Amino acid sequence: MRPGFRDDVAALERAPATSTATRGLSDELRKKAAEGWQAYQHGNLEAAKAALLPVVADPSTAPWMAYVLGWSHLALGEPAAAAQAWERVRREVPEFQPVYFDLADAYR
Repeated sequence: MRPGFRDDVAALERAPATSTATRGLSDELRKKAAEGWQAYQHGNLEAAKAALLPVVADPSTAPWMAYVLGWSHLALGEPAAAAQAWERVRREVPEFQPVYFDLADAYR
C-alpha cells in the first residue's frame, strides 16, 4: 500500500458524488465491501478482488470501492482491469486527483 493511500480512500469516501452512492446496496454487498476492504488492508489481494468484484458490478456502489478494486488489480499484475476500475472513479468523481496518476501508472 503506497503512502497516503488510506487518506485518498477517506477523501474519496467524503466526495459529494459518494455521499448517496451506497443507499441502494444490499446488505450482502455491503458485507462483501467490508470484507474486501479488510482483506486489502491485510494484503490478501486475491480475497479483496473476489469480494469487491460483485460489489463494484452494482451501479449504486460508491467509487471508493472501485478505487480499492483497481489497486488490487494493479498489485496482482492486471493493469487493464485496474484502469477499468479507475476510469469509473474518474467519471464519477473527476475532482479526485490521485486517480489520474493511478490511471497513468496502469496505462504505462
